[in-house]
Order: sequence, then C-alpha cells, then structure tokens
Amino acid sequence: MRTLPAPDEDHHVHSTFSDDAVSTPAENLAAADRMGLRVVRMVDHVRESTTYVPEFLATVRSLPRIESLTVLTGVEAKILDADGTVDAPREVLASIGEPGGADRILLADHQVPGPLGPWSPRGTLQRIVDGLDPQDVIQMLVTAMVPRYM
Repeated sequence: MRTLPAPDEDHHVHSTFSDDAVSTPAENLAAADRMGLRVVRMVDHVRESTTYVPEFLATVRSLPRIESLTVLTGVEAKILDADGTVDAPREVLASIGEPGGADRILLADHQVPGPLGPWSPRGTLQRIVDGLDPQDVIQMLVTAMVPRYM
C-alpha cells in the first residue's frame, strides 16, 4: 500500500519549463530549502511535441547540492484515451527511471480518457446525465492507467 508524502516533501513542483509557472528550478530549490523540505520533485508538463526534457533534466541535475534535501525529477503528461495513450515523447517515456531520464511520470487526469480521446469535465457530466454510469467513467480512468503503468 502506498502512503501519502510526508509533510516535509513536495512531489509536484513546476518551473518555467512549464507554461504555467513563474519560478526557475534554482528558485524552486531555494524555496524548498527555506521551507525545510526533505524531498522535492521538480516536475514539468510535457506533450508529445516537447523537446526541452533533456535541458530540463540537465538544469535540475546541475543545481547545487543541499545536504538535507533530496531533489527528484519528473514529467507530467496527460492521458489521452481509454487505451492509456500518454501525451509525451516516446523517448521520454522510455527513459523514465533509467539513468539520464526523469525519475517518475505523473499522469494527469484533468480530463477523462474516453474511448476516442479526452472528455472534458462538462462533457463527462453530460454523458452521465444522459445515462452513462459513473462507475463506467471510473473504470475507463483506471483501465487507461493500470495496464501500462502499474
């Protein structure tokens, strides 16, 4: 059974490599140190067309070492469909956990991975109103993630 991260860990910290963040990896490292974190995972968004992952990983790995802080890496990618297709470059997915690759992939379920592509929350709700069993929605999400990543 997996446990939740300890209060002195943050496993989802974005940097300016993502399009929705304002702090650099160095600024994130300094903030994690100031907050007394023991573990920080630097994670940025990727898509199939993303090319910056080697630069991101090199940048994080070049940060100064802080004795009391473990720095981990990751990428966050969307699940696109019920078959578990992930919106990330194949070489990035293949290198997860390997030397030189990111430590983890965080699978985003911001939308439901439908049979032919992602469903928005509003579209999913409408399908439920129209008669789709909510348990079927949960099953699609689980099925999309489990076979490839568990």
